[in-house]
Amino acid sequence: MEVGYSRVTFDAVAKRSGASRTTLYEWWGHRAPLVEEAIFADYGDWPVPDTGNFETDLAQLIEELVSEMSRPHVARAFPALSAEFQADASLKAGLRARYGDPMTRRWRQVFEKAVARQELATTASPEAALQLTLGAILMMTQSKILSRKKLTPYLIGVLMHGLDS
Repeated sequence: MEVGYSRVTFDAVAKRSGASRTTLYEWWGHRAPLVEEAIFADYGDWPVPDTGNFETDLAQLIEELVSEMSRPHVARAFPALSAEFQADASLKAGLRARYGDPMTRRWRQVFEKAVARQELATTASPEAALQLTLGAILMMTQSKILSRKKLTPYLIGVLMHGLDS
């Protein structure tokens, strides 16, 4: 938050934390995973929503993402951090394993339960809905088109009923 992502260095982190630069490199190897771990919650441990209602479960999934992505330090670091991950396949694979895969599993479980309760068509794609939601959250938190309070209900309406909602 103090210097911005582009000015984070292992030397500065080592000096401030009291850890050696070598130790930091051994643990993280690159500043992107170091910053990522510092700013994001451990998404893999979050429980799967199961209220018995798809729209309510979806609202919880979306609100979690809105809450996470709208935190000031996440919103500030994410664009540069994302560029680093897009440019490096091994960093991107690590990010997917730590966050993308657990997130996708949670969305898939919510969708599967909704299909079983006949609330949702079997053709509905949890992966597409997740990516659409993430992209919208990232763009809207950066541009501030909708307030954080209005973002979750808007996204639920779009996913549940299309743009007419």
